[in-house]
Amino acid sequence: SLQVMTSVLDYGTCMLGAAVTRDLVLKNLGNAETLASIKHDGSTDEYTGESKRYELSFVPEAPLIVAPRSTRTVRVRLLTIADEEEEEDEFSSDPSVLLPPINTFLVVRSTESIHESFRVNILSKVGKPDMHVLPIGYFQGTSTGKHGHVEFSTVMSGRTHTSTFSLQNRGGVPMDYK
Repeated sequence: SLQVMTSVLDYGTCMLGAAVTRDLVLKNLGNAETLASIKHDGSTDEYTGESKRYELSFVPEAPLIVAPRSTRTVRVRLLTIADEEEEEDEFSSDPSVLLPPINTFLVVRSTESIHESFRVNILSKVGKPDMHVLPIGYFQGTSTGKHGHVEFSTVMSGRTHTSTFSLQNRGGVPMDYK
């Protein structure tokens, strides 16, 4: 008898273009091995009917065998995808605005029984960072100040020279940087 140990995989707020994984645990309570399948409609979002802006993948791939009286963990990978039009639409004007959320599901079934079917909801918010270097104009050589070179002016040979700047994220998702 197959059991799915969660009904929701919540990915939180994901950065656009980044992959995030969650574990889905399958449990076989029976005395014999069972073959489990995982299905997801890969063409359109279940709720909006629009082309998906994400990809789901599973490791190990389904169908997979779950041994008797044991569990099997499936890594469910969510990759958010940017639409080509999205580069210059209303989201670009205010990067703190989150993109439409992901709200879909997958179905896990035991291939030995048509009655053992489990729905697992997939949820995520999607946003993108908007990094800025402070002070404004820190980078020289461009009109935007977002890239270029750092001007140290006159420096003495053999000495260490430092220049301090800050990074600020004005976007809708956190961004780790080192």
